[in-house]
Amino acid sequence: MSNSLLFHYTTADGAIGIINNKFLWATDIRFLNDSEEFIHGCKILKEITTLLQSGDIEHSFDKSFLDSLLKAAESLVTGGDSSVTAYIISLSEKDDSLSQWRAYSGNSGYALGWDLDKLRKLAKLRGARLVKCIYDEDEQRKFVRRLIRFISQKVKNKKIENAIFFESCIAEYTIKYILQRFMPRLKHAAFKDEEEWRIVVTNESSPIKFRSGRFGIIPYIEYSISGDSPESENNNIFTTQKNIYLPDNLTIGPCENQLLAEIGVTQLLMMAGNFNFQKKLSKLPYRHTQR
Repeated sequence: MSNSLLFHYTTADGAIGIINNKFLWATDIRFLNDSEEFIHGCKILKEITTLLQSGDIEHSFDKSFLDSLLKAAESLVTGGDSSVTAYIISLSEKDDSLSQWRAYSGNSGYALGWDLDKLRKLAKLRGARLVKCIYDEDEQRKFVRRLIRFISQKVKNKKIENAIFFESCIAEYTIKYILQRFMPRLKHAAFKDEEEWRIVVTNESSPIKFRSGRFGIIPYIEYSISGDSPESENNNIFTTQKNIYLPDNLTIGPCENQLLAEIGVTQLLMMAGNFNFQKKLSKLPYRHTQR
């Protein structure tokens, strides 16, 4: 697998939707397949904040700041406040992963691959962030300590900007907003094999939509893979098919008939205007994906 590519695993229906509608689904992080996805990072944050409060780690933070930080982390862990969340699109450096096929492909799936630089450019246009997940626990703790220092400075700036109207709710909202932007990078070491990257979307102007899934009704937002910004899409009469970021690469997953699966997705991409892509067949036996 080329290091310049990231892959999004999906079912046949998912691939049709992405290619025809030019959208990826960004799922509310609280509803991802692993229920510990976001909680893991918050647990580390709580652990370090508790050590700071007890004096086991030397620091210069205000007590009120640490209290607010701990309260915000607890609120995120329990899901008690739905006003601040992050929406996630999962990608992998691997183009033929057994665990990913089992989790996302169903009876017939595809790993859709995009160039890394193209994904970064698109994320910038969308006001999103493309980040690589951190699995090593020591690195995670270093990351969280840097994050706490960053949050502390942001809160101080908020106090200055809102000197007359500042209340604790402003601090807590600032904390939670920053947490939802950065904590999605932390994943449990058990998932290291996935080599995951994430597009983290926090654009509150995007309408929230709903679909059915493992956890009942799941909130998500549509993440356009069209190359122009939302404003120019509406006003630029010269927008053409070349502005659409269709997959550069794809892997046809294990299934009952890979040849037919390859023919179908090839026709789909060509009908969408993408004639310049690389493809390969998964080398994993179909029976290995069935549990």
